[in-house]
Amino acid sequence: MGTAVVESVIPSLNIITLLMYSRIEHVNALAAPAMIVYFLFTILSVLRLRPALSLLAAGLSAIQHAGIVIYTLTNGSSGDPSLFPFYLSYSAHNPPIRISAE
Repeated sequence: MGTAVVESVIPSLNIITLLMYSRIEHVNALAAPAMIVYFLFTILSVLRLRPALSLLAAGLSAIQHAGIVIYTLTNGSSGDPSLFPFYLSYSAHNPPIRISAE
């Protein structure tokens, strides 16, 4: 269980680090290469053959990603507001992807 939690936190910490310490705009941090790590851990979590852990990791990843997008939206991002549903779509699609993989 601990590794599933750690795996879901790693990409979020990378994106939070970009938001806090990088000079790039917040919206660009949401589309950073760190987002690919979510997909990598999604694929690897299914290989455990333990559906409960995979769903736990999916839920945690989705909640963390939605929190990061909402934080970016509320802290005066200079990006186009019409793109935020696009950024939030990952949070909505992550758990169904893991469920269908099992």
